[in-house]
Formats: sequence, C-alpha cells, structure tokens
Amino acid sequence: MTQRRPVSASVPGKVMLAGEYTVLHGGEALAVTVALDLVAQVSPLSAASMTGCRVLSDLWDEVQEIRPGTPASAFPTSPLLAAVARGMELYGIKSAEVSIRSALPLAYGIGSSSALRLAVLSAMQDFARQEQQLPTLSQTEHLPVAREALALQRAAQRQASGYDIATQLYGGLVLSGSSDDLASWPTALSALGSDTCAKLAQIVHVYVGGMGAPTTPVMTSTSEWLEGRGAMPQLARLNSALQRSILAALDGLDTDDAKTISDLATAAGAQRRFLSESPHFPKSLAAQLAALPGCDQTWSFKTTGAGGEDALLVFGRSSDISAADRTLRSLGWHPMPASFTGNGLRLCRSLEFSEAPHGS
Repeated sequence: MTQRRPVSASVPGKVMLAGEYTVLHGGEALAVTVALDLVAQVSPLSAASMTGCRVLSDLWDEVQEIRPGTPASAFPTSPLLAAVARGMELYGIKSAEVSIRSALPLAYGIGSSSALRLAVLSAMQDFARQEQQLPTLSQTEHLPVAREALALQRAAQRQASGYDIATQLYGGLVLSGSSDDLASWPTALSALGSDTCAKLAQIVHVYVGGMGAPTTPVMTSTSEWLEGRGAMPQLARLNSALQRSILAALDGLDTDDAKTISDLATAAGAQRRFLSESPHFPKSLAAQLAALPGCDQTWSFKTTGAGGEDALLVFGRSSDISAADRTLRSLGWHPMPASFTGNGLRLCRSLEFSEAPHGS
C-alpha cells in the first residue's frame, strides 16, 4: 500500500458583482475571487487502530469524529461534517484526519460555506488517489468534484446556483450560468485572470463591517419578494446591463474613457434602487451614501450576493469615492483587507503550499 502524504486544498473567497437571484432563473452571474483563503488538509491518522475521520477546525475547539457509513444527511446544520461524510462515501476513505483553517469571515459573505465544501471534497479525493498512485488532477478536471460540492450546497439550502463554487474553482473574474441538472452545470463559463483582477480593483472597491446576513433566510424572503411582484424579468435586464457596464469599464481603463465609468455608475444605481424595497436591503446606510455628491453619476454602490449587511460594493475610481469612503468608515465599515486574485482551487501534497495561502 502506498504511504499517503497530507493533502492541502486552498480555495479563495468570492464576491458577487452582478447576477444575484436571476442566476437561479436562467441568467448569468459575474463574480470575482479575493485573496483570502480557506484551506482543508487531509492527513493519515497516526493511530492506525482508529476507523473513521477525525475533524478539526479553527471554528471550534473540540475534535469531531465521523464513522464510516455515516451519511452526509446526518449533519444538516454542519457543512463541514456533511462534506467530510460525503467525501468518505465518494472516495472510500476509512481513516483520516481532516482539518480546516479559514480566513473567510462569515460576516463578509464571501463564500465560506461553498469554499469549505469544495476544499474538503477536493482534498479528500486527492488523498484517496494516492493509494492508486494516481497524480493530482488538474483544476479543470475537478469539475465533477465541484458538482458534488454543489449537490451538498443544494441539499443544505433551498436555493443555490453554484456561481460561487464555479468562481472559486477557476478563479479570477468569472461569468457562469446555473442549471438544475448537475451534469450540465455550469451552463456558461468564462474566466479572466490576474491582469483583469488588477484592473477591476481600480474601479470596484469592497467594504465590509456590517453584521452579516444569513444566506438561506435572506435568499428565501428576497426571492419570495421578487417572485410575488413578477420582478425577475426586470431584475434580469438590470443585472445584464450592470455586467456589460463592468466589462466595458474594464476595457475603458485602457483608453481612460470616463464615459464607461459614468455608465457603470448609472447601471449600478439602477440595479440598487430596484432592490431598495426588498426585505433585507440596508435602507439607512443606502440613504446616507445616496445623498453624497456624484452618487450614480461618477460613482455608485450596491449590496452583493444575497443582499443585507454582507459586503458592500462601491464602483468608481478611487479619486471619486473619497466621500463615500469617509462616510462608510464613520459608520464602522472599512475596505476588505484583500485584493482580487486570479487564483482558484489549488492542491498540494504536503503540509503547506510553497506559496502560503492568502490570509494565513
């Protein structure tokens, strides 16, 4: 039997730029990865007599144990334990230690649970492949693993498009589409790497510091609000317009085209105002920002993802958002301590990456 080495899987956080809710109804989502990572490590157990998986996390002090044959459904409120149980079933792992280190704060809303599922299943699959002396799969070859992660996500949440998992798998600025059929997911995919991410950081600024928003209840009530008003088609048009404006503004940076930034501010403002009466929209915060000079003209802002008080996106050049920056800081918000990154899923058969994961 081949001696298996520890396997580390690093998955970045993500930020939804445009496409929320309509990605669940045939639309597309534009999202980008951020340089904060969750790392799952799978190691051989030193106690050979133990059968099962020991699970450790920086989220809690105690060690959890999962016996072989335990279904993922036994852990409806724990994405980590459900992912480990599913990995044991999928890859025939009878004994291992699974540990998690995360730099993805839950209150940021940057995909901690999707990163957890993808990282755990990817690391467990690679750990199992060593026994057959098989090489690590490439990033693109991990799509079946990503589909398993999405299946777990859909089992835990009423709604899940998988845009977050697609973004975190490939990394960079990613446009993706959803599908009820896992075998055909994602229905659309394009990814732009590090150079695009550096340009994006010039015009998209992520602020954090709110109370966070629990995904399932926020998504459920907001979806009901949209569907009750027959509002999905209009939101789809606004989301598509915002996506086009973001991409056009990136192209406009090469020629210093100020109009593309103005168009982006207009599109972001229109999408935000449309959602301003939704159940979890931060109305007080939005009112203070919208009153500032140049809002929706030279700069703009919107919520991200499910909405509520996760991260907030501010669009515009740094020189044009100074008043918004001062206002947000006075209210306890601050720029997210990470840049955009072209990295997606990374695997390493050792204790650590040669380049330490971001945020560690």
